[in-house]
Amino acid sequence: MENTNQEQVNLEENKQTGKSLKSFQLTKGWQWLLYIDFILPLLIYLAALLPLGAMRGQLARIFHSYMLYILFPWPDFQSITGIIAPLLHLYFLINGIRKKQKSDVILAIVFYLIIVLIFTIQIDGTAINYFILRFLDFGL
Repeated sequence: MENTNQEQVNLEENKQTGKSLKSFQLTKGWQWLLYIDFILPLLIYLAALLPLGAMRGQLARIFHSYMLYILFPWPDFQSITGIIAPLLHLYFLINGIRKKQKSDVILAIVFYLIIVLIFTIQIDGTAINYFILRFLDFGL
């Protein structure tokens, strides 16, 4: 009797958790920026650290390309790098101002500054973005 009651409670908790995960939506600009700037690159990086054989090198190259083409904070039109991040943050900044959402405005600036710091602060004479690449296996 006690087991069935516990199982019923567990099932109800799982249903509530499933509903909350299904109802989660990226509706704010800062949520999108958090995902694009930090969560997605972190997931790619962690996947590149897993022992997946040849896939590991491919994921390392995907991570490096993502950092270079998507997150690089300074535009270089000749090499087509660093164009997306400033435009993306500027879009969410302007959108936040237009919609009068202070959190979007503040966090768009803060997230961009964090990205700039990742590419400028140096550890042992190497910028953080290249310092963390040392731990990846590119299969070369």
